[in-house]
Amino acid sequence: MQPYELCVLFAGSATHAQIEEHAKQVADLLAGAGADGKVTHVIGRKKLSYTTAGQTHGEYVVWLFEAETAAIKALNEKLRLASFVVRHAILKLENESIDERAKHLQETKAGKSVAQQEAAELREARTRGTRMRPVETHARTEHRKEEKKASLEELDQKLDEILESDKL
Repeated sequence: MQPYELCVLFAGSATHAQIEEHAKQVADLLAGAGADGKVTHVIGRKKLSYTTAGQTHGEYVVWLFEAETAAIKALNEKLRLASFVVRHAILKLENESIDERAKHLQETKAGKSVAQQEAAELREARTRGTRMRPVETHARTEHRKEEKKASLEELDQKLDEILESDKL
């Protein structure tokens, strides 16, 4: 049994009761495929980047489960044919366990993602009037400054070595 993640996008025009019914139908499809459902995570309503199947908003629900690899193809086909599923994606979890992925989903929903934390720190620094750059940017600029500190003698010596060698 391999760990998988299934993300389903339901129509944003559906009511809460309809979304729950659709989620139950997807859970039944998972059970029918022999999948061992571990975690169901409701991400919630989000605005779509572009109109998909006539929808501008959608409800996202994620299932973390274990299943045989052979069952995934049939499950994918059933989800593709389901009229209540706008889009779906099945991902094989290779470098992460189901528990780790579930924890990551909870942290992201709680607003604790790294990108959001960095953005909040930048906003806070701006309100205080201090200038703050991301740590990676500082490291890159310092590295560039160190590279530019080569002397002309070292450059001439390196150029002579290159010209004398047969490697070009």
